[in-house]
Amino acid sequence: MQFKKIIYFFFILLLFISQISAQDSIRLMTYNLLNFPDANPARISYLKTILQYSKPDILLVNELSNETGANEVLVNALNTDGINYYSRAPFHNYDIQNNLLYYDTRKVGLLLADTIDASPRPIYYFKVYLKDWDLAQTMDTTFIHLFSVHLKALSGSADKQKRYDAARKLRTFIDNELNGEHILVGGDFNVYKSSESCLKVLMDSGIHKLHDPINATGTFNSQSFSTIHTQSTRTSDPGDGGSTGGLDDRFDLFLCSEDIYNGTGDLQSNPTDPNTYKAIGNDGQHYNIALSDAPSVTIYPSDLIDALYNFSDHLPVVYNLKTNKDLVDGIEFLKKNTLKWYYDLNSKILNIKTHVDNKAEITIFNQLGQQVKLNSQVGFKEQKLNLSGLPKGTYIIRVMCSGEPYNIKCIR
Repeated sequence: MQFKKIIYFFFILLLFISQISAQDSIRLMTYNLLNFPDANPARISYLKTILQYSKPDILLVNELSNETGANEVLVNALNTDGINYYSRAPFHNYDIQNNLLYYDTRKVGLLLADTIDASPRPIYYFKVYLKDWDLAQTMDTTFIHLFSVHLKALSGSADKQKRYDAARKLRTFIDNELNGEHILVGGDFNVYKSSESCLKVLMDSGIHKLHDPINATGTFNSQSFSTIHTQSTRTSDPGDGGSTGGLDDRFDLFLCSEDIYNGTGDLQSNPTDPNTYKAIGNDGQHYNIALSDAPSVTIYPSDLIDALYNFSDHLPVVYNLKTNKDLVDGIEFLKKNTLKWYYDLNSKILNIKTHVDNKAEITIFNQLGQQVKLNSQVGFKEQKLNLSGLPKGTYIIRVMCSGEPYNIKCIR
């Protein structure tokens, strides 16, 4: 019996440690919306399909025509079909091609929205923070510095100079205003090769150097980069004025700070994982041809490919990051919504719900793995567990429901 107690103690201790070291994720996405909604507002249904597939936590967009379009994206492409947790930054109306940030409020909060003057368009700056599960108690979290760029198009020397001038202003801001941590730059760079001066000034100069998450070097419009090309999805204009020519340019991309690239900060990238960084919809088989041309794309749903072709001449880029923060924000759905819970940090009440009546056993363990309390419930569908009477500390609440164990971490 004593041996069993020792084994059980170490099981609970291991469970506690695994809860503390668990990683969450943040999915970033950058997308050129092709002058939305001015160029055919009916395209919103295609954007809805794209965003419901991609499920970004942070979405940076280019080419929003006006605030009406900004609200249309939020209401009819993001917060739809039962989803209500997306928000957006204030709209800065510069011209007919504006940038904007959308974000999942369960994971991310917005602290600051500003612009850096540049030509032909400003660079948009958003300072956000991660909603760590104990944020209200510790008042300590991770801040992320997001920059949305849309640099000058075309390949002439004057165009390259304007791209460099804008990037130079961003470099100055990063070096003078930031400490070099948790920096992400995304958008339509309109670059043709990794050696272009606007990329070099961001990646090879200054105090806080940036990195290409996939370390792609060379001339981007060659076939060797076919898996990361983002423009154009078409070879003919379907009527919205977008570019044609097939997929042969890597215009849209992310850059990240050194701590993200090397995995030394609160956000970690993984350059060797093929799922870390993707041009959504690109199968690498459509170099210089339209996304709708043969061969059919088989690694993505057909309705997604149709939506990507019809919505924009660009493909969206997603960048998945790991974080050592536990991004709960009150509600966490577990195992196909069999059980959900909400912990109120102020009242110290843990609310537990199931979708059907169940017999459940709730056990509370302290950080040493010692059982503190046992509570059995019959016909259990909703339970309020008051932790205010417990000594201050971290606890694991183990709920046995329908034969499945659920483990919830709470701070008293």
